[in-house]
Amino acid sequence: MQRPDGGGTLCQARVQLLVNHFIVKYSKLSTFFHYDIDIKFDPAPSKVSGKELSNADFLSAKAELFKDDSFRQLSSAVAYYGKRNLFTVAQLPEGLFRVRVCSKTYIVSVEFKKQLPLSQFSELPVAREILQGLDVIVREASSWSKIILGHGFYSPQSKADMGSGVVSMKGTQQTLKHTQQGLVLCVDYSVMPFRRDGPVLDIVRQFIKPLPLDYRTTLIFLLI
Repeated sequence: MQRPDGGGTLCQARVQLLVNHFIVKYSKLSTFFHYDIDIKFDPAPSKVSGKELSNADFLSAKAELFKDDSFRQLSSAVAYYGKRNLFTVAQLPEGLFRVRVCSKTYIVSVEFKKQLPLSQFSELPVAREILQGLDVIVREASSWSKIILGHGFYSPQSKADMGSGVVSMKGTQQTLKHTQQGLVLCVDYSVMPFRRDGPVLDIVRQFIKPLPLDYRTTLIFLLI
């Protein structure tokens, strides 16, 4: 039975459809490299003996390493999210390197692990290292001028006052998935509350009452 409008050809309309996944285009000829980065205190001070390095330690030590002449020209081609895994599109010098950040000295070990050609995406199952590396690369590219919280990236420029010293920031949470359509970036919208930025002592004063007249001196001593 034929439809009177010619099968819908006489009644067409455009609709706006919001989606949260996007096809990632890449060159199958591209290759990136996986390196193992081991960062330790040198020498380990007695007061931090046995203490694990924070993610801030890892990131600051890596940033200082890439100020060295041997690494500087490669600093924009590196993706690193702390801990042990670093990915780059160019080969790095290997070995032990000593870097100093403020009053802390670190020993950084750089060891090549594996070459990861993107042509392997056509092979199933996809190697875990490739998805992990691309995820770190996408996170690195997305983190510019953002506040990172877990898998979320929040923009300080989007803050809105919620009262009581709290602001909200808009952001996204994103993951890479391998599907039948190919590599897909899933992006979910997110809003997160944050404490309003400002001097730490003034923020503490809002929540600890009453405070002595010399509270600033007392709090500085406690924070140190």
